Amino acid sequence: MTSPPTDTPPDPKQLWADWTRGVVDRRSAFRTPAVATVDADGSPRLRTVVLRGADLATRTLTFHTDLRSPKVKSLRQRPQVAWLFYDARRKVQLRVQAFAALWTDGPHAEAGWSRCSDFGKRTYAVEPGPGSPAAHPTSGLPKRLERGELDSTQRDSVRSNFVVVRTQVTAIDWLWLH
Repeated sequence: MTSPPTDTPPDPKQLWADWTRGVVDRRSAFRTPAVATVDADGSPRLRTVVLRGADLATRTLTFHTDLRSPKVKSLRQRPQVAWLFYDARRKVQLRVQAFAALWTDGPHAEAGWSRCSDFGKRTYAVEPGPGSPAAHPTSGLPKRLERGELDSTQRDSVRSNFVVVRTQVTAIDWLWLH
């Protein structure tokens, strides 16, 4: 928002403009929201993601994940998600309800993959996959990739782990925590 918030919610177009800025501005408060999913047993799971897309015309918010991540299984069983955005400076909290669609191929997946840096693509090479128990903290990257970039063969092999999660927004709850 360009002006300080008041007790009146902003125009929805302004919210989407803030999200769009969060996609490209690493300093935006809306760059790294939390996303919640529900496991098959009904347990909620919450994690921080990087906002990768915001489109008012389609009412979609997008993030990327690894196909091997437990959240993919959860989303396949229950596509409902909740987003939580918080801007501490403006004291604005946004809770968003949405339904997720997973894209492992097709135009959304290809566009997302092509926008990833080689450094970012390395995250899809971690072994074992995300959410796997580990005896000690580790990057998860194979030794050959800890310092180096992916070569074309490696990029092709890790591409199969990449998923675009596009969520269709169904409700937005705006709160000014002043």
